[in-house]
Amino acid sequence: MARKEKSFFTFKELKHDILRVQEKEQYVYIPNETFKDLVEAFKDLGKTSVHIATAYSALYLSNYQWRYAKYVTEDGRNITDKLYYNILGFGKPDTYNYITKKGGLLEEIGYIEKVKDKPCMYTYDEDEYLPKDVMERMGDTHYKKRWLQGKKPLKETLIFLESQMGETISKTWTVNKPIKMYDRYNDEDEADQIGTLDDIDNTHRVDVDVFIFCMTTPELGVEAFYLWSFLKHKCDMFKTYDCSLDSMVEQTGMTKNRIVDNLKELEKRNMITNDHKPYCLNRPEGKKTKANTYGVIKNVNNFISNEEDFNVIPEPRKVDKTTYEIEIGWVTEEINEEDIEVLGDGRKVNKVTGEIIVEDMDRDELPEAFGGKQKLG
Repeated sequence: MARKEKSFFTFKELKHDILRVQEKEQYVYIPNETFKDLVEAFKDLGKTSVHIATAYSALYLSNYQWRYAKYVTEDGRNITDKLYYNILGFGKPDTYNYITKKGGLLEEIGYIEKVKDKPCMYTYDEDEYLPKDVMERMGDTHYKKRWLQGKKPLKETLIFLESQMGETISKTWTVNKPIKMYDRYNDEDEADQIGTLDDIDNTHRVDVDVFIFCMTTPELGVEAFYLWSFLKHKCDMFKTYDCSLDSMVEQTGMTKNRIVDNLKELEKRNMITNDHKPYCLNRPEGKKTKANTYGVIKNVNNFISNEEDFNVIPEPRKVDKTTYEIEIGWVTEEINEEDIEVLGDGRKVNKVTGEIIVEDMDRDELPEAFGGKQKLG
């Protein structure tokens, strides 16, 4: 069952009053392997789609907070666990706290570390902003080592902790340090550690305005944000992305029904595009139909908020084999054997595109909205 839809803030409140987003504080970079790692972490837990989506959204929020030192609201409130989960659309953290707590799921898989010493400032231009005594306070840290070696993080970014700036560290308030920002590949030698702060190869960039739009729209929330980010990651790689529902289930860990529901919500609001290929009623043996092609709208200014302006989702079409062959055409491209991976359940996947290779599809397994048979009872 999906969670009750709720948002605690308006777009303006979350952006300006809670996160205090400034003009050049729009983006963070998330490793592409995050999706695979989360699917692996959740596969045997028996959790609903909202749990894995919450984990991804929590990772995004933690990355944003750390990157831009966003731990105190405009009116001086600390963003502790309750407010943190309010941002994600939950009244209390109890149900999902296992994801972000000390020793919890995200810490266990190496994506966060619970710490008390948190960022209080960052800078792009050290010569202009750094006080003379800051280097002495920094001690033997990652930042100082890079500084002395003449190396600078991506875009000359330096993040300073409370301890480095002589500020008081809370004894009870812990925050989520995003480990992959500093050490993406678990290198034991600190000198060899590389994170998304230094290298953005194989990452996807997500605008905080997209996060805010989803968290302040009750019908979207963490699930739609997670799915949008997944498609954004794929469209970064392929411009548009051909993907079956089975493949999307496999790659996101969400259920088919929740994917269908959230795709509709995203498309209505002009956040994604979907070409809605028709269902072939009498597909010839040996012929394969093509998956839907998805695109992502990246600019929040093009999203639609007003229900009366929503895009109209076309009714599912069902066509015969002749019409399908003329309008769409069968899958004809050959797949190299080295690009095929056999999954644990015996299905085959194209490792290049992520597409499940469907040799025969049972119409009974398709959701009704996509041309399947209605299940009664």
